[in-house]
Amino acid sequence: MRLQQLEEENTSLRQKIDTLKEEKRDTIIVPAQINQKLELLESENAVLSKELLEVQKRERHNVQETQRLDSLTTMLQESHGSLVTTNDHLLQELNDLRRQHRHEVEQLHWSYQQLRCMLDSKPH
Repeated sequence: MRLQQLEEENTSLRQKIDTLKEEKRDTIIVPAQINQKLELLESENAVLSKELLEVQKRERHNVQETQRLDSLTTMLQESHGSLVTTNDHLLQELNDLRRQHRHEVEQLHWSYQQLRCMLDSKPH
């Protein structure tokens, strides 16, 4: 009977040893898995950091382009305003010249008519 108890106790202790060995193996595997996961996360973090830098660089470039386009737009608006003013001035000048020309043509017609009347009334 005592032998049987000792054998049972021996078997129980062997099972505990096996269980402890498995737990120890699991704890060794877990840190390895954690290290592997950590390396993977660090790698993903590096990729994301690089992508973030690229996005920030593109954003700065876009801001600069927007500022440049705003500046060009302002310059074009000012140039357009100047051209409209010049065009209005030239149209006014053209209208004045047309009136002056019309008046001169009328004077020439009148002078011609007067000269003709004078020449027609004078005997040859």
